Amino acid sequence: MNSLSGKTFALCAAALPLTSCTSSPPPEPASADVPSVRSDVTERIEAIERGLLPPVIVAGEAPNRTIEERMREYRIPALSIAVFDNYELQWAKAYGMADGEAGSRATGATLFLAGAISKSVNALGVMLAAADATLAHRPRQRQ
Repeated sequence: MNSLSGKTFALCAAALPLTSCTSSPPPEPASADVPSVRSDVTERIEAIERGLLPPVIVAGEAPNRTIEERMREYRIPALSIAVFDNYELQWAKAYGMADGEAGSRATGATLFLAGAISKSVNALGVMLAAADATLAHRPRQRQ
């Protein structure tokens, strides 16, 4: 797999739907492909799906985890990933169950709470706008 450029980044969102906030364990993760995934990015998608590293690598243990394994470990019922390269969406994919009780899978249309990632996305947007000179800091002038 080719290394990703500096302008490539992935956004991930995880949400706990209200129907999944019960004391029962989360449902088994199941992935739902976006129908229009191009074949040239399939290798990148699989590398991300199967190449998650743990916080600490222990000698003798397999370092890579799959998205499904990580979802079970952290009890995340559903998540979505969107990968952008040079400011263009390359691919997006949803994993898991949007509603465990109803048995509905997460899809590209599933709504997620942005949560803490919104701070990073906002900071990135501000930095890009400042770099493009579309946003400038002007100190307040005292009157």
